Amino acid sequence: MRVVCFGVLFLFVLLAVPLNAAKKIDPEKFRGTLTTSQGGGVVYYRTHPFNRSHPSVRRVVIVVHGLGRTANGYFRAVYESAQADHRGVGTAIVAPRFPIASDNPATGLHTWTGGWAIGHRSLAPKRISSYRVIDEVFDRLRDRKRFPNLSQVVLAGHSAGGQFVNRYAAGGLARVNQGVRLKFLVMNPSSYIYLDKRRPVPGKAGMFAEPKGVKDFNRYKYGMDNLNVYMKARGREAILKQMQARRVYYLGGTQDMGSKNLATSPPAMVQGRHRFERWRNYRMYVKLFPEWSRNAVFRPVSGIGHSGSRMFNSAAAKQVLFH
Repeated sequence: MRVVCFGVLFLFVLLAVPLNAAKKIDPEKFRGTLTTSQGGGVVYYRTHPFNRSHPSVRRVVIVVHGLGRTANGYFRAVYESAQADHRGVGTAIVAPRFPIASDNPATGLHTWTGGWAIGHRSLAPKRISSYRVIDEVFDRLRDRKRFPNLSQVVLAGHSAGGQFVNRYAAGGLARVNQGVRLKFLVMNPSSYIYLDKRRPVPGKAGMFAEPKGVKDFNRYKYGMDNLNVYMKARGREAILKQMQARRVYYLGGTQDMGSKNLATSPPAMVQGRHRFERWRNYRMYVKLFPEWSRNAVFRPVSGIGHSGSRMFNSAAAKQVLFH
């Protein structure tokens, strides 16, 4: 199976099989519906439902799908990746799906516009931010009766999923119990959130300045102006502090230099010409902030372009997800 371009999924699964096992699964057998605090439903793929006790679970991987909203495909990809590298430790995987109107979702399910990838709220009447959905999944994982031995949670995404995780790391609550390690994995997003008005100076690596003549370059999702409802509720100062303190891994495919589904608006283009250049620029930008530089980890992934399945199965990704 090949998963391209569309990346964030939420996975929750218990794995106890030999290394390098090649068991194939049908994601639809793991399909469930999560009821949110607003009374609507969210389809999600999971190996272990939240209404049961799972004492063997040590790790949870949360992956958010991308533009294609193929949560089932990402569930399968990460499940199979975990089988090859879980080292006998119980790993849980959950993959929620954020449908849009053209998907013709069933009655009672929350439905979004394309803004689900940056935390916008679902459509009326039962409005909820896609980031709040992830908050509520984290809250379920804090139940010690159901997950008494949980020690690590990773939120991961590729492409649009990477955009989701990048911004959620900045503003999302992601509450975990004391002693639980929290990590974020961002891979090949089309753009990033910047914390001030400086952007890369074209042709001058490592130099940053406010771009001139570019309208809305600092408007959210690209920057900190005009925050949406969820991010505004968190507050600008909280976002600035949290983004720099969280452990976030940024993986960039060295061959991801194409234009397919690449954001090409002026605010996006000031970040770089293509995804890998934007990754390199963001790596240098983070170095401007001492605390952020200590907590953010940037790793190039050689020979891989815009492929979600190859990125998730890379040694670099597996090190973050399962170790």
